[in-house]
Amino acid sequence: HGTKQFSALTIFLSSAYEIERGHKVAPQCFYPIPDVDSYLFHLTRRPEPFRFEEETKKIIRECFGQRRKQIGSLLRTFAPEKAETWLAELEANGYSRKSRPEEIPTELWQKL
Repeated sequence: HGTKQFSALTIFLSSAYEIERGHKVAPQCFYPIPDVDSYLFHLTRRPEPFRFEEETKKIIRECFGQRRKQIGSLLRTFAPEKAETWLAELEANGYSRKSRPEEIPTELWQKL
């Protein structure tokens, strides 16, 4: 967490799998040749994967869709019925209502 690369997909994958970085794949392996770097990863399913409820997954995706906004306003928009409970949990764990989605670690998203 804490980087631009941290996303809803990161949260969902790391909750269900142990992720080991594999190796870089050359752009020439694809057609058309992409303008991005590609990597292979090895995913090993966790013995007891954490499964998010569909509604929670939707909220997380929506929060990361507007990642520059503060979590307080995002939750009031996308989950008004859960906003105060989630914000209280965040604050109890040392995060402010002004935190951005990528600043919140996977383990705390699972608690929410």
